[in-house]
Amino acid sequence: ALNGAQALGYKLSEQTQLLRKLHKEQSSGFCLLRTLAKNFGPYFLTGTLCLVIQDAFMFSIPQVL
Repeated sequence: ALNGAQALGYKLSEQTQLLRKLHKEQSSGFCLLRTLAKNFGPYFLTGTLCLVIQDAFMFSIPQVL
């Protein structure tokens, strides 16, 4: 019975370590995303706006002709 309890404790410890590692990776991913948005956000939004305008023109040109 003692070996089973030790195995269970080891398994819980391993799961705890995996959860901590996963949480750390997720928080670092969010930090990376926030940094990219801070540095490249205006360029990304400008590019997206240009693409939307270009798509609107490409859609409307056949309608005009």
